[in-house]
Amino acid sequence: MYYTHYVKLTIQLKLLPTPEQADALKRTLETANAACDYISQVAWDSRTFSKFALQKLCYQDVRETFGLTAQMVIRALTKVGDAYKLDTNSQRTFRPTSA
Repeated sequence: MYYTHYVKLTIQLKLLPTPEQADALKRTLETANAACDYISQVAWDSRTFSKFALQKLCYQDVRETFGLTAQMVIRALTKVGDAYKLDTNSQRTFRPTSA
């Protein structure tokens, strides 16, 4: 019997985007955070804070409104759901360029 050992490597790298790529990345980040604000408003208004329940409420609207890919919408739903795990007594907002 053979045993295979996997080694996990971590590297640090610096992205050097062109000005056009940097602008596209910034716009994508701003759009994703605007979607998070939208989802947060839906969560607050409906008092629904679970990412799965939020997905049922607003997934399609977020896709259509913000033009995000399915994966980006799911990440946004998770980000909002995680933000409300800590505290549901105040509405969450997201800065345009926050990670």
